[in-house]
Amino acid sequence: MSSMVKRTVGVLVAAAAAYWVTLPPERLVLGQDCRPAEMQAQLSAFVYRKSFWADQQTAIDQALRAQVALRAENERQRIRSAGERSDIEQKMTRLSDREEGGDEQAAMLAQREQIARIAWLTRCRQVIGQTSGR
Repeated sequence: MSSMVKRTVGVLVAAAAAYWVTLPPERLVLGQDCRPAEMQAQLSAFVYRKSFWADQQTAIDQALRAQVALRAENERQRIRSAGERSDIEQKMTRLSDREEGGDEQAAMLAQREQIARIAWLTRCRQVIGQTSGR
């Protein structure tokens, strides 16, 4: 192989790798500060500004819909469960949960995590809206 062919192949491989590395991700890649967290995402945001942020906005909207639907389903299930149990059974369950350290604390922790994720997604959506409005 001549040196010109090797050089051309090398340049093509480098160009293909650079293109692949900077492709906008198809998933949510923002950190807690609502900025790209990974190096690939940072490069993609730099190269494909508008399409990167539009894709992230779409990913945030999908994640937010999923989180809100999950939260609503959990609340409906809690209401159904509470309606099906008698008052005495509810009191006994609360007492046993306290003794065991229980399911109620785990449910509250999961609820806090869901609310925190919804708040983060909402904040990132606002940040993206302000950033793209400039």
